[in-house]
Amino acid sequence: MFISAIKTGVLITVFVMITAVFFPNAQAEEQTSGQAIEVLGTAAITGKDVAKARELAIANALTASVARIVAEHLPKEILIKEFKQLNEKIFGHTDQYVDNYKVLTEALGGKMYRVMVQATVATPKIHGKLSDLKLLNKPTDLPKILILLSRSEPAAESKSDESAVDTQLSEHFVTDLIAGQFAEKNMKVIGADELAKMAKPEDSETPAVLTDADAVKFGQRMQADIVITGKYSALLAPNTMGADVRSFKSVVNLRALRTDSGTMIASSEQAKVTVSDDENAGRKKALTDASVLAGKILAAQIVSAWTDDSSQFDTSPAKTVEIVVEGTGSLSNFVMFRRVLSELPGVEEIKIKEMQADEAAITVRFQGDGKKLADSLMMKSYETFGIDIFEVTPQKIKVELIPG
Repeated sequence: MFISAIKTGVLITVFVMITAVFFPNAQAEEQTSGQAIEVLGTAAITGKDVAKARELAIANALTASVARIVAEHLPKEILIKEFKQLNEKIFGHTDQYVDNYKVLTEALGGKMYRVMVQATVATPKIHGKLSDLKLLNKPTDLPKILILLSRSEPAAESKSDESAVDTQLSEHFVTDLIAGQFAEKNMKVIGADELAKMAKPEDSETPAVLTDADAVKFGQRMQADIVITGKYSALLAPNTMGADVRSFKSVVNLRALRTDSGTMIASSEQAKVTVSDDENAGRKKALTDASVLAGKILAAQIVSAWTDDSSQFDTSPAKTVEIVVEGTGSLSNFVMFRRVLSELPGVEEIKIKEMQADEAAITVRFQGDGKKLADSLMMKSYETFGIDIFEVTPQKIKVELIPG
């Protein structure tokens, strides 16, 4: 349960000195409406003061129990956005929201003291406080999504196989799978019916193959905050087993663009392979698995970027990050790497500092540090090669291009 509280983003560092005097029997009338929770509390032992560590471990456990109830009342997005206020008004006053507690077990391990505590948390009090703070049923202000997908053309050698792409696996099928992942995050997705109602004559002139600018412009007309563009494929893979069992591969590539700026704030490319003796079922299963995973990852990225008040990148002036790239002997791979790098959100300028036989040094003006830039590079697909990032500091990244 303590781990669950941490997963919801509620990591408490406020230590409250807890003693029995905080929980007098006069509160007995309210205990019946409390909720009993078992939580783990941990504290480091300073010097030889084991008693102090025990008190802090109990305090941590009680704070975690209160955090658990708060997390049950609020969406994660509100917890993150309002954490400072919650810390000041609730987490810093644990004694007001715990009716009583008892230590179930405790243990000393090295320099750490751990306790398992059963706390009775005054749920109605927490609910009332959250209501006073106007946090209950507060809209999360999550973006409105428009999904625009297209199917990748099969490779030339596959076009002769009429069943290489199942025509029943349409854009609507994939869009619905991905939209379901956004719905789980409480984001509204513009559906076909709403699109039909909002359509204007000029929308019939929208090109079949959309550029980012086309997609953003169309998303603006549809009053979307973010437009999702991407491609998918569901092809027969080369692996076989016997006469009937075959393998099928699906790749789903998604990009999220803000309609107010055209900036890409998230991306996800996922591939799945399945095995089946039924071609339609095999392709459908691979496409379903890849679409759901790509949508789930993209939705999480969008929520994180959208609810982060400081945005995905620093708002401070761009910093210089040096990237040392090994494995540049294949010039085409190095050119592709630079192109992908230049398209990352937050990248303002790229300069080649030094070129050697199989290594290059690049300086990048970036709205963030080396860790954020490395994370962004890890999210990308490089088609014919992969990357191995083996050193990351705030000012420098070392990466190797690995041929596919």
